[in-house]
Amino acid sequence: MMNLAQICLPLALAVFPFHQGQQQAEDPPTPPPFEAPPDVVPEVEGAVFTRFYHDSGALAREGYLKDGVRTGVWKAWDESGARLYHGAFRDYRRVGPWVVYGKGARATSKGYYDEQGLRHGVWANYGNRGDVRLLVRYDHGVQDGALERFTRGGLLVERTIYKQGLKDGASVRMSTGAKELLEKGSWASGKRVGPWEFYHPGGALQRSGSFVDGREDGEWVRYFQNGKRESIGRFEAGRAVGTWTGYFKQGERRFVAEFVNGVQEGAYTEWWRSGQVKAKGDYKAGVYEGPWQFWSAEGQLDASRSGRYSKGALIQ
Repeated sequence: MMNLAQICLPLALAVFPFHQGQQQAEDPPTPPPFEAPPDVVPEVEGAVFTRFYHDSGALAREGYLKDGVRTGVWKAWDESGARLYHGAFRDYRRVGPWVVYGKGARATSKGYYDEQGLRHGVWANYGNRGDVRLLVRYDHGVQDGALERFTRGGLLVERTIYKQGLKDGASVRMSTGAKELLEKGSWASGKRVGPWEFYHPGGALQRSGSFVDGREDGEWVRYFQNGKRESIGRFEAGRAVGTWTGYFKQGERRFVAEFVNGVQEGAYTEWWRSGQVKAKGDYKAGVYEGPWQFWSAEGQLDASRSGRYSKGALIQ
């Protein structure tokens, strides 16, 4: 008995000039222009310069308070003295350029906040070596533009276009080391659309087909790692329909099944690798119905399983 999951596994996760087995030879990404907050905290008129300390006595943060509210540039440190952040406040909100630090007092994130305290423009995340690992574009707090992830060596791992917070445009994802393509296709208003390709670990094509409004639609083909077809059939609005055919790894036919709205319905035949019929009967609402016959690999009828079925149960 073959169900839809066995025929076409659920999807996980046009197009960009990426090719299997081909690494990018581009230069490492250049950090976006950034004017850091002043290292010396500038005076704020009418405010009081204030320092706070950890229980150990180590300096925790410093900056100006006005009417008890943080204002202007503030700096913060952990108990070991390593920096935590450096940026300005206004009316309880982060504003202007900000730097967040990680281990070793290296900047891990840099970018700008607008007057409402929302991220705006390009934000960059950095690795332990100070290399750019992530670039995200914001439009007043909402992702808008390309999101790009990079390896330590600067190779592109992912590039996805966003429009007002939703994926919208071409997208590509590579493996962690950017050695293999994982998937590529396009998005529209947060939904997959048009042709998509998904790949096995190792780079071989795993499945391909098209999406309409975020759901599989039209012919889809699934492949073994050796490049041979594993199954082929059609979807309508994300549900399997019509005839689906499955294959063994070396190309021999394995089954032919019928689907209606994602449920097996109608004639079904399955074969052993040798070409000998293994099972034959009909499905109704996804279960055996009516006469079924089963055979061994040697061609002998399996009387214990063959007979008439009703709602998936052998009745005679």
